[in-house]
Amino acid sequence: MPRSLMLVPAGRATGLFVVSLGLVKALNDKGVKAAVFKPFEVGQNCNKDCPKNYSLTYMQALKYLSANQVPELIAAIVANYERLVKDTQADVIVVEGAVTQMFDQHAINAAIREALNADICMASMGMCPSAMALVKVALGAFGQAAQERFIGGVLYNHDAPLDANNIKKIQLSGPKDPNAQFGCSMDEAKDVGHEEGGASCSCTPFAMIPFESANYALRASDVAKLLGAELQGQGCARVSGISFCAKSATSSDILVTSVLPENTEANLVILCNGTQGLAGKATINTTHSPLAVVEALLSLSVVLFADDTERAEQIAAFSAPLFDNSLLDFLSK
Repeated sequence: MPRSLMLVPAGRATGLFVVSLGLVKALNDKGVKAAVFKPFEVGQNCNKDCPKNYSLTYMQALKYLSANQVPELIAAIVANYERLVKDTQADVIVVEGAVTQMFDQHAINAAIREALNADICMASMGMCPSAMALVKVALGAFGQAAQERFIGGVLYNHDAPLDANNIKKIQLSGPKDPNAQFGCSMDEAKDVGHEEGGASCSCTPFAMIPFESANYALRASDVAKLLGAELQGQGCARVSGISFCAKSATSSDILVTSVLPENTEANLVILCNGTQGLAGKATINTTHSPLAVVEALLSLSVVLFADDTERAEQIAAFSAPLFDNSLLDFLSK
């Protein structure tokens, strides 16, 4: 059996694929065959051209849980894991822990870790005291394994922009504004490693991956799928921000408006309140108000669709060089 490392999210540390894809590439570049295993997947839109699917949806998981079939749920996850191992012949499997409000993610992550006999690596979006409190809560669910199998942590998106509620926003947040307020300051940083037990490695993070909006840029076709809307134009156009002004909108923005713009650089235009026409590289027409559309956009799950290989390769190339050799060497043993 291959070695397994589980990336355990601290709280609602979404977008774990930026960590897992980078780690897998770093291992493969070192000559260690590695693969990502996602017990649960948000972005399933696979067709015959997509890679084999080894994930359950959260709705499938809820069916098991609502029927009080936790052992059956874990068995289904293990079966998918074993299929992935057989198909990839990987030496190391990087497992993405669940991030959801649909059920107790800590309990399920602990059950998955035990079933896969995986080491634990915490994935946190901050190193301030409040972020470290979330790390302790997540580790608490693993019992004795937190002492024996916790090898350290990874920090990512600590500098992501904050919304009006001081919550880190990584998708549809736009590029970094040098004058904006960001998340945890590195001046508040604390060691995330474990002082007792675990692997003999540094107590500082194995990787510190900064926020980059391009890592979370959706295709226009993805936005249409997530909103359940029809798209006209170029489905491959990328968007990473939201704008309400046709003149100031950039090529990476979604322009949300009730007025058909004469001209705009926005890659995707969502025409609201029944407004008809075409604008930008891609257009979505809807009868909903701009407020309703923005609320829907901001509530979208952070997702990397299975067929978005272009962004997956970009993310892996971005993150891979940031991993410390101590983690790569530990997994290579």
